[in-house]
Amino acid sequence: TWDQIQGTWFYNPESGVTTVVELRVPQIGALPLDSLWGICISGQPAVRIPRDSISRTSVIFAQLKPVGAISYFAYEGALRDTIEVAAYNPVTGLPFRKGKVPRSSSTYRTRILHFQTGEVRPLSAENLIIWVGSDAELRRALGQLRETDPEKLLRAIEVYNQRNPIRFNK
Repeated sequence: TWDQIQGTWFYNPESGVTTVVELRVPQIGALPLDSLWGICISGQPAVRIPRDSISRTSVIFAQLKPVGAISYFAYEGALRDTIEVAAYNPVTGLPFRKGKVPRSSSTYRTRILHFQTGEVRPLSAENLIIWVGSDAELRRALGQLRETDPEKLLRAIEVYNQRNPIRFNK
């Protein structure tokens, strides 16, 4: 339980993201953070975000909302690409040197998690259509969406989870 764990972490209730710097168990020592799939804080599960998706040295866990057969999570990720830049001669105004420069920017990423398989995909109507499988009514409604409307996609997840509850054996 969290009562037994010592460490340094910060939970942001607005974003649902937990930033973990270090976790220690007194009898065992430091826990290797990259080996954790997820954590649970106050009964709310969160999944670890791969380091190559974020621009931080600490480990980030994103809260699952809602928790069900299909869950949703979001986080701010790093987008890395290269752009071509040119240096111009101030006298002639012509480029005299060109090169590719790496660039990093932030982007808000929304993902869905399939509970039974553990598969993670971007939130989209196309991906939800694949996962809702035999629910013809929900597949038809998702297929009629003209653009990706996050509110409608989240509502579709809620409907699917109500129709397909997860059961745990005690």
